[in-house]
This record gives sequence, C-alpha cells and structure tokens, in this order.
Amino acid sequence: MADSSITKRALAEALKKLVGEKAFSKISIGEICDLCNMNRKSFYYHFRDKYELVVWIFENEFLERAKLAEYGNFWLAVSDLCEYFYKNKSFYKKILLIDGQNSFTEYFSDFCKSAFVSRMRERLEGITVTDMNVKIYSNFFVYSIYCWLTGSDSRSDKEFVRDLKNSVLFGAELAKIFSARPDKQITEEDIDRRINPFFCKLK
Repeated sequence: MADSSITKRALAEALKKLVGEKAFSKISIGEICDLCNMNRKSFYYHFRDKYELVVWIFENEFLERAKLAEYGNFWLAVSDLCEYFYKNKSFYKKILLIDGQNSFTEYFSDFCKSAFVSRMRERLEGITVTDMNVKIYSNFFVYSIYCWLTGSDSRSDKEFVRDLKNSVLFGAELAKIFSARPDKQITEEDIDRRINPFFCKLK
C-alpha cells in the first residue's frame, strides 16, 4: 500500500475514533494528528480540513468498492449503500447532523442529485427531466436516509430499503392514476384504496 494511502487511512481511523467520543465540532486537527502520531503538516498535505477527510472516508470505504460492482439494478446499489451506512451508523449518525457549507450532508446531497440525474434520464428516455424533478427525488432520498440514521429508528438496512422501495412504488402508482385522469385529479378514494395495502407491507 502506498505511503499516501497509509497516512490517509490512519487519519481516517483517528477521526472515526474521536467521533465516537465527542461531537464533531469539538474535534481539532491537532487531536486527529496526535492520535495517529503525525504532525499537522502531514494532515494538510492530504486534506484541506476535517470535512474533506469525512468525504474521503465515504469515497474510499464505499464509492471505490461500488464502482467495481457495476450495478445493473438501481436497488442493488441502494441496498449496498444502506448496508454501508448501517454498519457505520454510529459514525454517520453524528456526521449527518452537521449541516452547512462543506458538510458531508451537503456533499451527499450533491452526490445523490448527480446519481439521480443519470438514473432518471436513463429510465425516462424521451421525457424531459427537469432540475426540480431531480431535486425532489434526491431530497426525498437524502432526507429519508437522514431520518433513518439520526433519529430513533431501529430498522435494519434491509427493512429500511424495503420500506423505501414501497414508498417509491406507492408514489409511482399515484402518478399513473394522475396521468390517466382527464382532469388530472386524484381522489381520496384512489389514495385510500392503495394506501392500506402499502402500509400493511410496512408492518
């Protein structure tokens, strides 16, 4: 393994250990370096700040492996992503609570928007996919994961993906009704008829 990778991994492990002990905002670059016997110069040679280190952790631990998988199915990719988050829940539970510029939440939101653009254009060939379409779907996905990891939700990754898939399918059902109606209206009866079976699946 190259020296650069060894250094980055050491810094990553130090940060993950410290996140388990205190709030991310309270962690200094000096503490990260002290924990793995490095100086601040070594840190700044590889990363601008601790936020960039968090992104590197995600990209190195998940994205690099995901690229090799070459998923042929969108839900397989989602399942792997959620499995990764679930295995590292104690870390990402704190990381996702950080918001604002350079935060992982901002990075992950942009990552999902990019992923949804390519996916939606691939599946909806011939249909214009607007920025608002992408924003709505990606925000739904990001917020769902955020609530799952940061709240008191005890569902496993498999249970969460099952419920997420059911939510998407339910939305697709309503969209089909909407597009088929001349008046473009969905009645309460339409929703009730489909929502009861949907919630039965979540039990």
